[in-house]
Amino acid sequence: MRKLSRRLAILAMTATAGAFVASCNAQGDYGARGGYPIVSVAGTTWVGTDSRGDYYEYTFQPNGEMDYKSPDGYFTNGGWRQHGNAISMETNNGFSVRQGRIYGAHMQGAARNVKHERWEWEADKR
Repeated sequence: MRKLSRRLAILAMTATAGAFVASCNAQGDYGARGGYPIVSVAGTTWVGTDSRGDYYEYTFQPNGEMDYKSPDGYFTNGGWRQHGNAISMETNNGFSVRQGRIYGAHMQGAARNVKHERWEWEADKR
């Protein structure tokens, strides 16, 4: 009997949490970290550094293309995709790929390149 009561309590909490999430989504789409509305990055510029200490600027064009400034110069051969608060960027026609999450005016994630190098990155909306 005690196990049944515990299972019912867990089911009730799960249902309540599910209803809360559904009501939040009905009021507006929010990111996984909570409290951050999901807004497109199209037409915005973000600046930040990576775990190697390199500075980057990312300008997200509305057509899915991305201009970026790296330690090697300014380039227009990048691309981006956004799904909710998930962001994916590629630079130098796919030489490197960055994937991460957007939390309001901050984004962060992990990156890799064709040389099998990996690092972390972050950027803030300018």
